Amino acid sequence: MYRLPQKSVPRKFVGITAAIGVLAAGLTAVTPVSPAGAATGDVTSFPIPFNNSQPGPMALDPLGNFWIGLTALDQVAKATPTGELVTIAIPNGAAKAGTSGLALGSQNRMWLTETTANRVSYFDTLSNQYTGFDLPTKDSAPTGITSGPDGAMWFTEYAADKIGRITNAGKITEFGLDKDSGPTSIVTGTDGALWFTMQDGNAIGRITTSGTVSKFALPNANSKPTDITVGEAGNLWFTESTGNKIGRMSIKGLLAEFGLPTANAGLDQITLGADGQLWFTESLTNRIGRVTNSGSVSEYVLPGANNGPSGIVAGIDGNTWFTSKNTNTLNRLLTGVTPSATTGSPTLTATSTKTGSTVSTSNGNWLYSPTSYNYQWQRCADNTANSCVDIPGATQAAYVLTDADASKFLQSNVTGVNLNGVGQVTSVSARLAIDGLPPKLPPAPVVGAQSVQLVPGVTATLKGAKTVKIGDRRLFRVVVSDRAVKGKVRMSIVNSAGVEVYVIAKGKWINKTGKAKKVKKIKNTLAPGFYTLKAVYTPRANQSTIYPVATLSKPIRIRR
Repeated sequence: MYRLPQKSVPRKFVGITAAIGVLAAGLTAVTPVSPAGAATGDVTSFPIPFNNSQPGPMALDPLGNFWIGLTALDQVAKATPTGELVTIAIPNGAAKAGTSGLALGSQNRMWLTETTANRVSYFDTLSNQYTGFDLPTKDSAPTGITSGPDGAMWFTEYAADKIGRITNAGKITEFGLDKDSGPTSIVTGTDGALWFTMQDGNAIGRITTSGTVSKFALPNANSKPTDITVGEAGNLWFTESTGNKIGRMSIKGLLAEFGLPTANAGLDQITLGADGQLWFTESLTNRIGRVTNSGSVSEYVLPGANNGPSGIVAGIDGNTWFTSKNTNTLNRLLTGVTPSATTGSPTLTATSTKTGSTVSTSNGNWLYSPTSYNYQWQRCADNTANSCVDIPGATQAAYVLTDADASKFLQSNVTGVNLNGVGQVTSVSARLAIDGLPPKLPPAPVVGAQSVQLVPGVTATLKGAKTVKIGDRRLFRVVVSDRAVKGKVRMSIVNSAGVEVYVIAKGKWINKTGKAKKVKKIKNTLAPGFYTLKAVYTPRANQSTIYPVATLSKPIRIRR
């Protein structure tokens, strides 16, 4: 894997607005944002390690890698946004590939048109394995390609005036167009049809998956529509390389055109940006352009004299990436796009929802990957958003539940920050119900003291667990401090009304150690709840009357 050397150069932002063309009015220049300490709209360039490779078309694979057609070589490049790049040879034998189009299909296949070799082929994006298919029409010059609504790939044959279709198995079908149509670029529309530019025919074409063709002529002769893409609201956007305009067409064929402020721009490729607007390359004037959905046009002058920008896509980082044929580079234009978590909110994970337990939050799934995240936990009085308030200091990905959270709801707010350190968007998790605090044992009925003095220096104490699970075997005992004091103990469980409901020991003589003890299973005859453990100690009858009867008690909880 070749590591791309990186060089950052500031570019000059040209604050140009245009009100040229149909429906273009009230236009303002775009103002992208950049990292702290960098000039607005910086361009970072990554050189491709082959001179005069003329990088052109671009496409993204499912992992966000850039696939780049090296039009002057029998190779494609595969690069990550972090600057790692590999070049992959196209095994065409003696024939030159002349890659013109790239498009992602199903089954992790990156498809490409080989204009010079007259092939349509694909690479497996994971293994980089190549498979090629010769076209049935000689010298057809395949150019644009796209994934169709029917699961097949659709492509243009510029020289043959045809639209091609190829299945994953390699079966090819061709559909003829008018002579000298010159179909160039193609895209799947929101109406389930394929839309394409007819560069020589000066029109936008439409073909259904069954092969029915429609044509929409452009009003100005020799506009040469070149590249086409789908924008918001399902509109088709295309470049007019000779007409020096950006065209917009609805799926019903309604047309609007927007002129550029710079003449003879050499319009090349166009893409839907991460900001929802359209970005395009001006190969002859060293600019990257942007047009809003309403037709406002802005331009970015690139560093250097003659970059020759060509291919263009929106990266998963929310920035705009493009190739430069003349400088042999892959480039990133910081456009300050805000990340969006529309593909999945954060989720909370907890082994327990009792106080003292730890709850963790995921980051969620983001459409434009943030480079960092901020966290804020909130406590909610109920399961509604307007009842939530920030928990001071709870700003990490994990949070330990406190008593203040008991019987409340908890949610995490995760803020994604883009590469530029701005444009923050917060994604909120679902709210998690927190358990209430365990109830405290009620005071025991007043039936005696915990430790009863029999004579000066002699005491009796009731011992045993305060919480007992039904079915468990527990030890309960009365301890008398003086081993000379002997008697019997009756031990029972008393309800809150003071009524004896369960007898543990009817009467047992204290042994020589001075302890009366009993081991007993708590049976299902008792309902779970709060009770009192009661023990009555009675001295032997022949002992001195100075030893009174002692009654001892302690609270006890029965649970299942």
